[in-house]
Amino acid sequence: SSLKVFEVAIGGGDPTKHPNFLYILEECRNHGIIPNFSTKNYNILNNKKELKKYSKLCGKMAFSVSCIDETDMLIDKIDNIIKNKNTDYDLKRYLDSKISFHMIPGVSFKNKKELNYIFDKIKLSRQDFSVTLLGYKNTGRAKKYSSYKEYKTFFNDLCIYLSKNYFPISIDTEIAKKNKEILDLYKVPKWLYFTEEGKFSAYIDAVNNEIGPSSFCNDNEKKILKQRCAQELKDEIIDRFSEF
Repeated sequence: SSLKVFEVAIGGGDPTKHPNFLYILEECRNHGIIPNFSTKNYNILNNKKELKKYSKLCGKMAFSVSCIDETDMLIDKIDNIIKNKNTDYDLKRYLDSKISFHMIPGVSFKNKKELNYIFDKIKLSRQDFSVTLLGYKNTGRAKKYSSYKEYKTFFNDLCIYLSKNYFPISIDTEIAKKNKEILDLYKVPKWLYFTEEGKFSAYIDAVNNEIGPSSFCNDNEKKILKQRCAQELKDEIIDRFSEF
């Protein structure tokens, strides 16, 4: 909190599998920081007691989806929890407004038909779900795969869909960077998106003690965090962040 961080996004692997995950969320709140997390652990929806704890501590809970079948299943499952008369009111309200789906065009949906199907399904659920679209990166485990060839076609299809339907959607810097011409074509205000990583946030790898402008930055952009003392580590993080 002394770094004036007001929000963090926790990812993995799967953060929900960490034995002290709830403690980490509680510590964030205790220091005035709102924790958000992304997961592919759909089983957390089967444990209402655990789910209620997450809802009291977290800002947004995001589910990473790899295909339309997963999206279908998640929407139906969350919808059923919300509509269940035995579900706690606060949990219902949280699930109704704080759930997001993380999708990669060409992976989570593979053509215009699937794109329209997914967004219509979310819209018709009448819950305030949101979607974050993540750009395809050729780093880490994705090095051996090629970028999706029809990327711009999908983004243009998405813009056409959004011009006819209100829908809460976010895009990451990678998508903004690769589709700037289309964003300009649809007159999306430039203050609504950014194309550079590390301007307003940083990525910290708590396992390898590294900091970088993003989770998918190149190895030469990462810096080792050497300090262990809290005050010295704070100063080091500020110094490294100023270099991005």
